[in-house]
Amino acid sequence: MLEIQNIEVKYGKATVLHDVSISIQQGEIVTILGSNGSGKTTIMRSILGLAPIVTGQITFLGEKINHLKPHQIVTKGIVVVPEGRGIFPKLSVEENLRTGYVFFENDKEKMNQNIQDAYSRFPILGQRHNQLAGTLSGGEQTMLAVSRAMMRKPKLLLMDEPSLGLSPKLVQQTFSIIKELHETGTSILLIEQNAVKALAICNRGYILQKGKVVLSGDKQELISDEGVRKAYFAM
Repeated sequence: MLEIQNIEVKYGKATVLHDVSISIQQGEIVTILGSNGSGKTTIMRSILGLAPIVTGQITFLGEKINHLKPHQIVTKGIVVVPEGRGIFPKLSVEENLRTGYVFFENDKEKMNQNIQDAYSRFPILGQRHNQLAGTLSGGEQTMLAVSRAMMRKPKLLLMDEPSLGLSPKLVQQTFSIIKELHETGTSILLIEQNAVKALAICNRGYILQKGKVVLSGDKQELISDEGVRKAYFAM
């Protein structure tokens, strides 16, 4: 579905991704794990056309996309839930949902149907559709951010550190939401620091260190790896 082939990304003279290759198949959850500064978010930015690659290429459903502008990439069916959720706090719940749709199409009937789908998935959002998004709880804001991303029924959902800064209870709720989306057939690329939670729900994963993929495999291979266990599962 998505193929990242030997990409290199630089910020100024500093190389932040070195010969990185990652693939995602239809219907998978693929997670990218790594410490702060390892290059995880840069991978996501490169997919979205926000961090131009120096070498290599990115293809989506067989089409090269790394020469496209961000808004063109989104229209191909790739949508992101950014780090920190990125909702508009001074807009209502429903206004936030509309922003996930109206920038690309003007089919009001379809938009309203997609809003109702969001309320069916998360009834609390329907109950609070006129409430300012900034007054929602952390878990409700995560529901809103995910629902806004799903307004265009994306083929691939990118999620950047969805559990960052959340309480343990909200982390559990967030990963339940991700699992539910996956069960409906959504393909997901998950950037995470919480390796325990990410590996519990993913199909495959990649370990990133200093801009390089140092290990990859299915989740059981990664969980069983001694280096991964020491780095991420040590108590």
